Amino acid sequence: MHRRGRRGRSHAGARLRPSAAETLGRSRRALCVGIGGGGDVVGALAAAELLGDAIVGGLTWERRPVDPIPGPRRLDEIVNATRLNDAVALAGPGTAGPGGFLFCESHVARATGERTVLVDPGPGPRAIARALDDAADQLGCGRIVLLDVGGDVLAHGDEPGLASPLADAVLLACARFLRTPPVAAVFGSSDSSVWHPWSDSPYRVVECDRTLANIADSPGNDRELAIRRITIGDVIAAVDEVLESALAAS
Repeated sequence: MHRRGRRGRSHAGARLRPSAAETLGRSRRALCVGIGGGGDVVGALAAAELLGDAIVGGLTWERRPVDPIPGPRRLDEIVNATRLNDAVALAGPGTAGPGGFLFCESHVARATGERTVLVDPGPGPRAIARALDDAADQLGCGRIVLLDVGGDVLAHGDEPGLASPLADAVLLACARFLRTPPVAAVFGSSDSSVWHPWSDSPYRVVECDRTLANIADSPGNDRELAIRRITIGDVIAAVDEVLESALAAS
């Protein structure tokens, strides 16, 4: 694939990088981690159902109504968990933090009957990447999905009303250090009038050809085909357009 962005810039590098669909399609089991803490593991569970064979998890960072202590919990503060390494543990229905609160991952483990993964974001991006790679090896996962629910991961960090971008940013930063093929994902509404990045910053919604979308929506066809028609070249071209809009406005 050789696509050209605006102003005739060539994106030859896109030929060297697989699309998200290609990365997910050719790998074995996925480790799907909700990277925003709290209930992001539920979004990871929804993504796992699409992937077919996945282990889900999230962070040791709960919402204040659940855990009144600010920040994420260290693994040595957690009980009834199986520690895989310095930053990743397996959780079950009884996995709890200080004071006995249960993590969202504990509730998901109870509901699904499967152990979930807990990641401590405290050690930082490089250490987390090493820990996730090691956990993926131990669990037989050939791909890692870093999933944010809502879109905080797309924020700059200084948008008015933005409450919790830190966890998302730390886990996204670890992606560049992973040796296991990673995919970053956002779980949210596909209607840009309902969901879009914080503030009035420029953004673009990347869509496949309308005809293809209508075909995918018709009875007897798989709607997943629509999103799989979007190539990495389409995304890069949209990023170029957003960056040019932002530079023109500055």
